[in-house]
Amino acid sequence: MPRAIRPSRRRHREGPAFGALVETARRLQAPGGCPWDRAQTVRTLLPHLIEETWEVFVSSRTRDRDHLREELGDVLYTVVFLTLLAEREGWFDLTALPCRRGLDRLGRKPPPPRRPIPARRT
Repeated sequence: MPRAIRPSRRRHREGPAFGALVETARRLQAPGGCPWDRAQTVRTLLPHLIEETWEVFVSSRTRDRDHLREELGDVLYTVVFLTLLAEREGWFDLTALPCRRGLDRLGRKPPPPRRPIPARRT
């Protein structure tokens, strides 16, 4: 049986950047923030998550690293945005995402079956 994944005790250099991303999203959703952001709900934002995820897929298939980095940032921001909307609804907060239970579950999951994706013809 695989061992559960344990969080690292090392400080991660991503911390300040991630904190800035969360604070930007909070500021945009706060009173006096962006009217569009404030009007969003989980339901209205889900199509944006699908669109951004598709753009990650496309940019990874074209091997455009700059575009992939940009699109992954968009997906990350959208996930943070959705989590803050869930927090606003009282469902859970951002600290619930990287919970030990979730990390343990990931450590127990068998790897997904992989099938080769055909190479793109040029």
